[in-house]
Amino acid sequence: MRISTSPIVFTLLIVCTLQSCLNAAYATTKTDSSATFSIKPTADFDQRFYYCSNLRMNVWGYRGGFLLYEKYKAGIGVYYLNQTNTFPAGSTIAELHQISNAITVQQLNYIGTLYLEPFLFRRALFESSILIESGYGKITNRIRNPVAPYQEAIENGHFLPLGVGLSVNFKFPPLFGFVPLRWFGINLIGGYRTAINDNLNSLNYNGAYWSLSGAIFLDRFEDDFKAFIRKRKANRRI
Repeated sequence: MRISTSPIVFTLLIVCTLQSCLNAAYATTKTDSSATFSIKPTADFDQRFYYCSNLRMNVWGYRGGFLLYEKYKAGIGVYYLNQTNTFPAGSTIAELHQISNAITVQQLNYIGTLYLEPFLFRRALFESSILIESGYGKITNRIRNPVAPYQEAIENGHFLPLGVGLSVNFKFPPLFGFVPLRWFGINLIGGYRTAINDNLNSLNYNGAYWSLSGAIFLDRFEDDFKAFIRKRKANRRI
């Protein structure tokens, strides 16, 4: 197991950021006497590109949760990585397995996270928030030496990821009066992830990431559906 001071400093930074966001949200709710409890479903596609160990890792994911008080989101995320890379001779992972030439590594990662996402601001066509997340990841590395004598080894491990990012949503307007367009948009995230701890020393899972994915605004769908039901009931009374 590897524990370094940089994740600890990063964790403290996230805690301070989270505290500031929650304090701001609480103060706004407290001063608004008309604020009432509100909860709506949320869902996001989340294809991420991580830059770790001098590699770009393409991670597929999905997030689902709730929009609370129209001010912040909370929920769970699931992510999957299946990628094969070639590491040169003399790399850390090659030396750990006592292989003197270049090797190939198939990386399989399964990651589950919990996230909290306080909004910085919300507008009709765009919004921005701070994404804070942590969870558990399972690692399987299949290490192959393609040069004779052929060798293969399997590493199994885990790590605890902690990340923070800036998220921006761009919402489609209802062009030509087609309301369902309001339910879709584009999500852009940029941030940094660190491993609080991991039990494998062969690969470094600390690094920056960015994400560009389609977005589904279930809260807008719910608002439109409720408005449709209210209008339908009102028409029946006439």
